[in-house]
Amino acid sequence: MDAGGNLYVADESNSRVLEYKSPLTTDTTADLVLGQPDFISSTCNNGGLSASADSLCEPYGVALDAGGNLYVADYSNSRVLEYNAPLSSNATANAVFGQQGSFASSNCNNDGVTADSLCYPRGAAMDSSGNLYVADTSNNRMLQYHNPLTASSATATPTNTATATPTVTTSATATASATATATATAARTATPTATVTQTPTATPTNTATVTATKTATPTATPTSVASVPTSLALGNEPVGDTVTKNLTVKNTGHAVLFVNNVSSSNPAEFAVGTSTCPSGGSGLAPTGTCTIAIGFTPSETGARSATLTVSDNTATSPQHVTASGTGTVDMTVMPAS
Repeated sequence: MDAGGNLYVADESNSRVLEYKSPLTTDTTADLVLGQPDFISSTCNNGGLSASADSLCEPYGVALDAGGNLYVADYSNSRVLEYNAPLSSNATANAVFGQQGSFASSNCNNDGVTADSLCYPRGAAMDSSGNLYVADTSNNRMLQYHNPLTASSATATPTNTATATPTVTTSATATASATATATATAARTATPTATVTQTPTATPTNTATVTATKTATPTATPTSVASVPTSLALGNEPVGDTVTKNLTVKNTGHAVLFVNNVSSSNPAEFAVGTSTCPSGGSGLAPTGTCTIAIGFTPSETGARSATLTVSDNTATSPQHVTASGTGTVDMTVMPAS
């Protein structure tokens, strides 16, 4: 909720964020949409192969600062987007975190795990001082950005911790004492006595403090790997008839896999059908497999082909598969009369 009582919802599976203006006093119909061109679209990154400043892919969490600026944890694009207030439908993001300033990049840990990287963040929050906190899920860490709208770059600030404080103490005590006595005797018997005692005491104490800081522990980052065949042969099929075969995708990595989109360069003859590959939710677990149905309907005789493009959340996305088949003539041989 913002200060005006407006509600913001991360609509993950529809790859969008919705705003409801004062829903408790008006109605429950959304008034604003971010990440999609309209209220009826719901594809990851607007159906494109790469991210942009006006797209989202499975956002998980939202946060607002005191000025009404909106922050969105754009999970499958491994980034956080910031939208300046006031907001409007299909608004373009004004800042990006986790992709080194690029709105077109969406790779997990673009150049390795750094203060500039993110890997599938699932949440964002703001404090009263305007600092941003991001749950960097696949990197098993929480990042803080100090006043990101006033900083020169969207970079998380590391915190150093003092871990050891040895103390060395030296002590010295010097004592000097002297006593002098002089006695003189005359006829009238005078006896003056003088006693001098000197006791200088010095106790210097020097304390040296050594502080060791900056303790870093590198963390291995689990990644997902999509394994697909480089080719899919659909065989011979009469012109106008259809044969369907499954393209199998396997997750050979160590993190969950999401297949965001599958497209064909020749959909009239090689059509993408039903898919069991998840684009959201809990994803495809490591060692798991899923299938995508490909229908081959040759429009003419001879060799036919198409390129299948599988877009996912791996560092090597998209994957390309060459689909091939041969159109034949359906001949019926009639017995001689």
